[in-house]
Amino acid sequence: MQQIHGGTLTIYDSNYDDIKVDLSNTQLAFIVKVLGIEFIDDKTVTCFSDKQLYDFLEKNINPLRLMEVKEEK
Repeated sequence: MQQIHGGTLTIYDSNYDDIKVDLSNTQLAFIVKVLGIEFIDDKTVTCFSDKQLYDFLEKNINPLRLMEVKEEK
């Protein structure tokens, strides 16, 4: 498998226009770690589910100290 060197984050606003943010290797590594992204092979990627992420935010010890996130209905 090839090593990844940076990436681009694409965010969509309420009009579905896209905003692209180039990420450094460090920024991408942080996002990959927080989301639990694992590259199984050249075509398979896994990551934490929304439930796992919400459960993490509910913990008393939350190293990110993120604001409360309400689950989408």
